[in-house]
Amino acid sequence: MEVISVPVLNELHGKHNCSITYTSHRPIEVSISSPHFGTLTETGDSLFDALAKLRLQLEKSGWLLLCNVARRDAYPSQMMIQMALCRKIYLLKCGMPARRDDIVDIFGEAHPEQVGTVQEQSEYHSKWIKSLGSVE
Repeated sequence: MEVISVPVLNELHGKHNCSITYTSHRPIEVSISSPHFGTLTETGDSLFDALAKLRLQLEKSGWLLLCNVARRDAYPSQMMIQMALCRKIYLLKCGMPARRDDIVDIFGEAHPEQVGTVQEQSEYHSKWIKSLGSVE
């Protein structure tokens, strides 16, 4: 089990660090702990999937993870998802295919203006896919 420290943000409570732990086997179990919201746990077929479920729980209380997995413009490839424990994610740019140089660690810190909700991230991913139709 690995333990990571990641910042979280809430308009009312400000920015604080929380602890994220996850298992190394399927189903992936991820827990996030903070004195401000307690401990939340979710499982998923991949680290990305389990973290998305946790983010949905956090969003209900106004919390956002301040790391790359929560960036609006970040999304893993299908291969990354299939690798379950892959800690990498692409930073996507509309109109441009994802490149190796666009890969970052999912737990790398992100600025508040870069992160969004799970829905915003999904919408950006759909927009990015559509934008590739115009790439020659």
